Amino acid sequence: MSKAVPVPPENAHTMKYRVPYSETDAMGRVYYANYLVWFERGRTEMLRSMGYAYKDLEERGVLLPVRQCNTRYLGFAQYDDEILLATWVSDLRRARIEFTTMAFNPDYSKPITLGVVELACVNRDGKPMQFPEEISTAFSKYSITGS
Repeated sequence: MSKAVPVPPENAHTMKYRVPYSETDAMGRVYYANYLVWFERGRTEMLRSMGYAYKDLEERGVLLPVRQCNTRYLGFAQYDDEILLATWVSDLRRARIEFTTMAFNPDYSKPITLGVVELACVNRDGKPMQFPEEISTAFSKYSITGS
């Protein structure tokens, strides 16, 4: 992961989220592993905005296991903070996709975390497969690289 902090592209999917008490630690800050859940939430809601849910892809035999995940902590969030998650497709290939998610305070002035998650596209037997064309096309709405 590059040391430079990216700026979310204009076509990033965004959503607001209020931090629940259950996601904080003894210091009152969001527990570090919960940011991974936020990255998943950003991807899931981005897919939903494209007209898909993970279950729709799975019913079509398209599975997306995580290959790798990198997290960079840039600040912190606390209980009851309203945050903004910005998620976009940072790389899209025939049989893999990389999502970048950043969490910010709602006006984008303070980055909290940066996550880059790479997923493989596999069939039910776990063999790599090419993304169906309509799904690749749908992902391109939030892509900075095209398909």
